Amino acid sequence: MATDMFMVSPMFSSHMVLQRDESILIWGTGVEDVEVIILFKTQQYMCKIKNNKWCIDLGIHEAGGPYDLTIHGGNHTIIFNDVLIGEVWLAGGQSNMEQPLFFSKEWSNEKNVCDNPMIRLKTIPRRPFQDAQINGWHFEHTQSHDTKWELCTQHSAKHFSAIGYYFAKKLQRNLNVPIGIISCNWGGTTAQAWMSRDYLITNDNLKFLWDDYVTIEKQLNATAYEKEFHAYQEDMLTFVKEKGNLDERVEALGLTSYMTSDDGPAPAPPYGYKHFQRPCGLYDNMVMQVIPYTIKGVIWYQGESNANGPHATLYEEIFTTLIQNWRDAWKKKDLPFVFVQLSSLGAKDEIDIDEGWPIVRQAQLEVSQKVNHTAMVISVDYGEWNNIHPINKKPIGNRLAESALSMVYNQEETYRVITYTHIEKQGNSIIISFNEKIKQISEQLPNFQLCGEDKRFITAKATIMDHKIIAHNDNISNPIGVSYGFSKNVQIALYNLNDLPVTPFKVFLEKQHIM
Repeated sequence: MATDMFMVSPMFSSHMVLQRDESILIWGTGVEDVEVIILFKTQQYMCKIKNNKWCIDLGIHEAGGPYDLTIHGGNHTIIFNDVLIGEVWLAGGQSNMEQPLFFSKEWSNEKNVCDNPMIRLKTIPRRPFQDAQINGWHFEHTQSHDTKWELCTQHSAKHFSAIGYYFAKKLQRNLNVPIGIISCNWGGTTAQAWMSRDYLITNDNLKFLWDDYVTIEKQLNATAYEKEFHAYQEDMLTFVKEKGNLDERVEALGLTSYMTSDDGPAPAPPYGYKHFQRPCGLYDNMVMQVIPYTIKGVIWYQGESNANGPHATLYEEIFTTLIQNWRDAWKKKDLPFVFVQLSSLGAKDEIDIDEGWPIVRQAQLEVSQKVNHTAMVISVDYGEWNNIHPINKKPIGNRLAESALSMVYNQEETYRVITYTHIEKQGNSIIISFNEKIKQISEQLPNFQLCGEDKRFITAKATIMDHKIIAHNDNISNPIGVSYGFSKNVQIALYNLNDLPVTPFKVFLEKQHIM
């Protein structure tokens, strides 16, 4: 380390939002035993650099600002202006969380009302390995350079997570305090890419996910791999140039047509120690850049890559372990997780009872019921059969905000998952009770299935009576389980009286909880 080297973590910059009512940590690196002094509001805070690292706790502060924050370290002085104190949330997951506001249905109207100095945005650089400086394509051209906090404006919001933006907008309107959103996501990633190695290798059921990768890495020829990766970056630059002006293309085709057009896939990196999908890579190089920045909670939209892979049945355990991993890392045992259940996709006649998509959707429902301080929002009613990236993001962002407002901020509940509460057998039928009064919107009630003792599900006839569902099939004399909407593309048949859809589910009599 250079003799005069002093650095503040790139998590901090002018225009940032710091978390109210919780300890605020500021950290960085420098030369051993150099004194660090922070001036904030009317207070002075000090520490000495140990092991070339420093961290200062600013204590607890109420919402407010703007403030200046001045840091002295050796011969260096760094001043951050326009610092606010409010609520900070991290927006994690894969492409549906990553999807920029520009690629959402509401952009043409929203772009004229984006400016809000009470909302601040920060995107974590997409780095698959340490200190990566690479080009990528994630809806648009991206680079992995350091980023700064930005005021929410038409320009900054355009390229920011659409769901993160709508979540922040509704939260700010309801809480009337500054809101900071940290966008930390990457399309096409599995949950295990966002987990610490320790949490994989100490779990007997998940350890193989790490071991399988290590086996592949050991077989790599480093020289050949680096050559391949360099060629991939050259191909990526060519791909970016060929894409041309996105504004002009989207305007010419229309957003829906552009999103479903096929220009061919972006170049893919060679799999190995620089690949963004490898286990633990994004935890080490993206999540760890944020920790221990104080946040209130996490909004999460992920699962597609796990559903499309060979280990969908493990998703409940993977996701539960990820939540615990992040809570431990932030040292917040009740860190709130508010997440989106997978949307609909594919032809409407796809049932695929054993396919990964409904299995992961089911696992997400399980997590929301079993893991404290979590909440799930449904998105099947906004899916698009031919687009894995639905463009209607505003309702999803709003649902996440409504869930957070009730679960975290104790405001009146305006959104909750509508699901079953109890099932019982009556003759050769199963009767399903729900947590709210329900209604059907069509003459038939599709997407119900029953199983007998062989646990093979077949189509059931369903009727609604006194806000309960009665399902039966004349060929099953002793039904033991029932499912609703257990397919990749859900034909929505049931709503509550406020027109919120009932979530898909599968349940067995003897267990009386989601299966």
